[in-house]
Amino acid sequence: MFKKLIVSGAAAALVFGAAAGAFADFHLGSNVSLNVTNTGSNVSNSINTSSNTGNNSLTAYGHWAEVENSYVNTGVSTSGLNLQSQLNWNNFTLSLSGLSHLDLDLYNQGTLSNSLTTSANSGYNSITGHYGAEVEGSHVSTGNAGSSSVVTNIVNTNTLHVTTSQPTFVRP
Repeated sequence: MFKKLIVSGAAAALVFGAAAGAFADFHLGSNVSLNVTNTGSNVSNSINTSSNTGNNSLTAYGHWAEVENSYVNTGVSTSGLNLQSQLNWNNFTLSLSGLSHLDLDLYNQGTLSNSLTTSANSGYNSITGHYGAEVEGSHVSTGNAGSSSVVTNIVNTNTLHVTTSQPTFVRP
């Protein structure tokens, strides 16, 4: 029975020790240094979007050709783009208690370039008669065309969340 208690006590000490490390704070008098360097990051986005229901035609050629009561109808044309890029983004959360010192050395270097084109077309539609052809009572009707882009870039950004139980000195 005594051996079981010793083994159980040792196992409990190991579990508690592992948990204490996972939930450790920096206590009174602690010096904390945080050094982060991100370099050489380059991102280039080149994106083209297009939507087209246009460029339709109805054409009659010659003296005896007729186009009567004809219609060219196009639908709605939409094109959209949603681009999100993150480059060299660091997020830190530290818990300090007491009069700890926090030294920060954060350096990010990177470039991001975006080349974007969005287009929508429902136009350039026609009904035409050539060489004496008659065009009567014909109509062209086009739908709406719309294009939109949303671009979000987070580049070379550091966020630091520090919680303290007492005043803390932070040195940049």
